[in-house]
Amino acid sequence: ALLLGSVDENLNYVIAIANILLLTIVTPLTASLATLWIDWRLGLVMLLIFPLLVPFYYWRRPVMRRQMQTLGEAHQRLSGDIVEFAQGMMVLRTCGSDADKSRALLAHFNALENLQTRTHRQGAGATMLIASVVELGLQVVVLSGIVWVVTGTLNLAFLIAAVAMIMRFAEPMAMFISYTSVVELIASALQRIEQFMA
Repeated sequence: ALLLGSVDENLNYVIAIANILLLTIVTPLTASLATLWIDWRLGLVMLLIFPLLVPFYYWRRPVMRRQMQTLGEAHQRLSGDIVEFAQGMMVLRTCGSDADKSRALLAHFNALENLQTRTHRQGAGATMLIASVVELGLQVVVLSGIVWVVTGTLNLAFLIAAVAMIMRFAEPMAMFISYTSVVELIASALQRIEQFMA
């Protein structure tokens, strides 16, 4: 029953991750195609934002993979220390060395916290850069639409509809890199499992 529950939990986790990734791809693509149907120029500019993100992703991927691997190893060490501490508590109390082991465990928690903080700060810059590229691209779409409305080549109602589509486009695209870090964490965990099984 425990194994079945664990498999079920992991399957639900994988499905949730797949849904998140679909959200970051399907929703913006659908919004772009709908905007393309409204006005081909605005839709084309929105579709061009997708290829702009690919180089940023490949630039960030090796660093992200190393960070996730380091975090995974730190979590694994800490989990082992927690299990060892919990299982050996009676022996440690009998020997009177539970305080020393407790301090060592606290030091491992602090080291993991520092590692997580450093990793988060290193990743925040890349995430902000990609979110900025998305936002600037969408502002170019809106500014282009305004120029086309002023020059009379685009109907204002079409621009308003396109702005509604842009709002559906912006959020998932800005979160794209944050979602891919979860995929890198999963890839790192699978790599460790493969090494363990070999």
